[in-house]
Amino acid sequence: MWIYTQNGFVSVVCNHSSECLADEILIRARVKNHLTTVLGQVLNERTVASLVRDTPDHDYPFRACISRAQLREIVALQIDAINYPNFKGRCEDTLGYAQEMILMDVWSASRGFERLPASDTSAQRYR
Repeated sequence: MWIYTQNGFVSVVCNHSSECLADEILIRARVKNHLTTVLGQVLNERTVASLVRDTPDHDYPFRACISRAQLREIVALQIDAINYPNFKGRCEDTLGYAQEMILMDVWSASRGFERLPASDTSAQRYR
């Protein structure tokens, strides 16, 4: 799952290797501050520092293992923090113009979903 928040972008996947305990999930980021800020909403600074690993040889160079309950709390806090009329505009305030422009690229690319024939948008292909 990709999660874009006003504090940054993270990717969450199941424990696909031995990085995490069996009951944990892997939360990853391309920017360390994105991961530490998101985790810092539910964990104290010392815990965040102990969890976040630098993994420069991976596609997401910053990683941490957390419980599903912690992820639920992170997502719930993001929902509760929605007090803005425009997400990209909010991100310009919180992340800065350059990162907002990256989100604009994501937004523009996602418009491609609208142009796909209905047969190409079916989830049946992936089951």
